[in-house]
Amino acid sequence: MFARFLFLMSWLLMVAHLPAQAQMERASRLELALETGSNESFDITTLNERGVLVTIRKGGFYANDPAEFRFQAYNTDLKERWTAQFKSDGRFEPRLSYHNNDFLYWLFQEDNTDHIQILRVS
Repeated sequence: MFARFLFLMSWLLMVAHLPAQAQMERASRLELALETGSNESFDITTLNERGVLVTIRKGGFYANDPAEFRFQAYNTDLKERWTAQFKSDGRFEPRLSYHNNDFLYWLFQEDNTDHIQILRVS
């Protein structure tokens, strides 16, 4: 019994003195600046091996308040590839978004009508 205890303690001391071989992978991060006093919302859509799409929505949360969208595409290293902006007509309100492997869609609808606008971001 004592021999087993001595062997276990020797093994633990030996393992404790070995240098660790694991290396941490460097993480990338994206910082988005907030405008003071503005009412912005952010949405991150993964584009898999093509990177990410950041959608920044400002306004459009109340009736007759036009929504402004800023789209920013980043590669997998989080370097900006392109940016685009869209301001909706104040009559149309954003209702729904959908994305697939190729496009992001936003559906806008005018209140109390069947009038719609569809925005496609590629």
